[in-house]
Amino acid sequence: MAPPGTREYPNTEAATWAALRALRAEAQTDTDLSANASVHEVLSALEYFLPAVLRTEFPSWQNESLDGIFPVRSLLSSPKGFEVFGLGLLISDQSLTPLFASVFEADEQRIAYVSCMIGELNPGTDREMLRIPYSGVRVGDELRRLRARTSPITWAFRTTCGVIPNTNSNLHVVSTCCPVGCGCDVVVLRSLVDASLFCFCSSCGCAWATAQEAQFGAGLQAIDGVEKFAPSGVGIPTVGQLSTHALAGAVIRTVAMHAWGMTIDDLNDRIMRNDAHPAPTN
Repeated sequence: MAPPGTREYPNTEAATWAALRALRAEAQTDTDLSANASVHEVLSALEYFLPAVLRTEFPSWQNESLDGIFPVRSLLSSPKGFEVFGLGLLISDQSLTPLFASVFEADEQRIAYVSCMIGELNPGTDREMLRIPYSGVRVGDELRRLRARTSPITWAFRTTCGVIPNTNSNLHVVSTCCPVGCGCDVVVLRSLVDASLFCFCSSCGCAWATAQEAQFGAGLQAIDGVEKFAPSGVGIPTVGQLSTHALAGAVIRTVAMHAWGMTIDDLNDRIMRNDAHPAPTN
C-alpha cells in the first residue's frame, strides 16, 4: 500500500494484518476455516478495512459501512493470502449483499494488496446495490442460495489496491498453444463464486473446461469466453484447489504473474465491463 503516513486507513490496515497473522499461526493454508474461531477476528477487521478502502474510490461509501461478514467460503489462499466469499451486512439499512475479498499481507503491519467486489448491481442503475433484508433466521438460507447460485453476479463495486507479492502469484500452465493457434500459455484459473477450475488463453480470450480441449492439436470445437466459466470474476487457484482437481495432472510448468499476458485485475475489469469475449478468429 502507500508509504506510512499517507494511507487513509492505517489503523484498520494494521488491525487486519494483526488478525491475519494470528490466524496464520494456528491454521493451515488451503483448509476450511469455518470452524476456526480466529477467522472471525479477521472478518471483524475486514468489516472496517474494506469500507475504508472503498471510500478512497467511491463517494457513496462515505456514508456506508459493514456490520458483519457471513462467509460461504474463507481460506488462507497462500502463505501470505486470505480470501472470503459470502454476504456482507450493510450498516445503513441492515441488508445483505454479496461480497468477495482477497488480501495479501506484507511486513511491518501492512497489507500488500487488497481486492474487493461487493454488491449485486440493480439493473438499470448506476452502482445501486440489490439489498436482501436481514433477519438472523434467514442468513443461513441466503448463504445456501449464494453457494448454489449458477447465474452471474454483476458487481456494483470493485476496487483493488497494491501489488500481489510475486511469491503468491504463480500460474499453472497446461498448454503452450491453444486451439486458436495463439502460441502463448494456457493457464488454469478459478471462478470466484463456485471455485471451479478451467483453462484460459489471455491472447484470444477463449476458455476450456479441460486441458485436452486447450491443446492446439485438439482443434477449435467451440469458442467460449471466460464469462461462461466465471461470469462473476476469476482468481488464481490455490495449491490445494488444484491438487485435488483433474487439471493437476496436466500442468507442465508454472509462470509468474508478472510474466503473463495480463493481470487478474485486468481480466476482472473486462468481465465487469462485459468486454471479456473471445477475439474473432479466422
